[in-house]
Amino acid sequence: MSAQQLVVTGIATQEGARVSGVVTGSNVVDIGDLCTCCGCNTAPGTGMWVNRIPSGAESADGEWELDGYMCAECQTDTCALCGHETLDWSMHAHHGVVCDDCAGKETEA
Repeated sequence: MSAQQLVVTGIATQEGARVSGVVTGSNVVDIGDLCTCCGCNTAPGTGMWVNRIPSGAESADGEWELDGYMCAECQTDTCALCGHETLDWSMHAHHGVVCDDCAGKETEA
């Protein structure tokens, strides 16, 4: 006997993309290989798989917790010190988002 799965459709990601997924827990929806932010496909073979990271994010309406991945584009942020877009960053107590290059320079000084 197989368990029935509840599938929900039309859930808006943080950026408003509409996705579908399987309810796996209380208000948790597994959207598979889709980005929890923009909804793009990060599956192997799409070119988006290499830099994806596991991600849980609230849906745009706050009703669902989306369980999927975050693509590299959605992970990218602007360094507060040098102004360059970067995928490799950390949160600095005084500056906010700081790229790894600038963070390395701060520890050397």
